Amino acid sequence: MKTACLSAEENPAIAAAIRDYHRCGGVLDIRTCTSADGTPSHQQHLRAAAYTLHSVITVRSAERRRLAARAGADTLPDAYRQHFPLAEQHGRRINAAAFWGPTYEPAQQRLLIRAQENRYYRHDAAITPDNAVILRENTPAFCHAFLEPPYPATFGRSIRESGQYFLDFCTLLFGTLHDIEAYAWDTACSDYFDAGKEWWGAHFWTVYSPHNGRYTGIIASATY
Repeated sequence: MKTACLSAEENPAIAAAIRDYHRCGGVLDIRTCTSADGTPSHQQHLRAAAYTLHSVITVRSAERRRLAARAGADTLPDAYRQHFPLAEQHGRRINAAAFWGPTYEPAQQRLLIRAQENRYYRHDAAITPDNAVILRENTPAFCHAFLEPPYPATFGRSIRESGQYFLDFCTLLFGTLHDIEAYAWDTACSDYFDAGKEWWGAHFWTVYSPHNGRYTGIIASATY
């Protein structure tokens, strides 16, 4: 895909990291684009969102039809549908805190990770009763979606390793965890998102990083 100064990126290191993330149990679908224009804009985020949605629903549609055929289904499932073309009004800029969510502490680049008895702990601290953190809010956002899929995932043998896995992944993707520009997009645009709306969540973001000029599209929809 190449359109209006925005090109789909073929980055072997990022592709390998995404494959590893999925092997670990992660459910986010991620696409990256580069822009010849170093000035971020709503229009470029829109192009990145449109590319990400089209790419993911094409791949996921083929995947579920292949799985159904392998299982001997009499009728193959329909392809995911896009209900309407994305337009600028379907996306809104959000601040970095809203994108990361309450389980990331940006000043310390530190994660709060769910561990024993569903309690959260800072990833660089020991799991002791005194170190448990009570979240005043837990609005699902990127950190939650990345680290807490609807079924068990393993990103490390400890919360320290899981937190470092997240930080390393995001550093590879965004170049830095500071100064990102994020947009949230309307998940009513496709039936791909229907499963996530049952319980776990439906997410659709684009992120621009001025550090490396990369636009990243991130979508997810999953359930048990």
